[in-house]
Amino acid sequence: LLFFLVVANGIAFAQRTVSLRQFEAIKNAYRNSPDPVAAGLDEGDDITYVKDVDNELNQFVGVWKGDFNSKNYEFNFVKYIAHKFKATDDISFDLLMCIVTVKDNTTNNVIYTNLNKPVGLKGFTGANFQGNTNIYTLNFSGNCYNEHGTVFIDIKANGKMSLSFSIAPDIQSNDCPNGFTPVLPVSPNHVILTKQP
Repeated sequence: LLFFLVVANGIAFAQRTVSLRQFEAIKNAYRNSPDPVAAGLDEGDDITYVKDVDNELNQFVGVWKGDFNSKNYEFNFVKYIAHKFKATDDISFDLLMCIVTVKDNTTNNVIYTNLNKPVGLKGFTGANFQGNTNIYTLNFSGNCYNEHGTVFIDIKANGKMSLSFSIAPDIQSNDCPNGFTPVLPVSPNHVILTKQP
């Protein structure tokens, strides 16, 4: 009887680690199925750790700089290991977070920075790779509610990084001032970045 109780308890508290790409595949298959339960698809509810098993995030880590539309951009991508968004979360993630500073290239005045915000409020947090591509996505929240969406980063064959921003299509708010311009280049525009030594 004791053996069966131990086994049953182990099953009830099963935990699973999956790779970034496995997690994305599980999530997309479940989301895109007309009836995922009937299809017997993996819900992933026993996943406790989404791990960068192949260290794919390491290629992005570091300081990257570039210029676009009269602005100087500096992005510092940092890899977080087994990060929980809240201490009570059942799942942890390997992900990138970004510290960004944007300056006007004529006056050198800071237009935007999240440097002094606490980690959980920096508003620039990694999500995952996009499908089977090498494009990594991050969620970004800028100066106002309308400046919320997805950032796409991709390292090109020449070692440069391309970064663009797509504002969430369902964002509608009047909290941004008239004449508001997003701080990041909005797709199809992009900034080309060079990694700093």
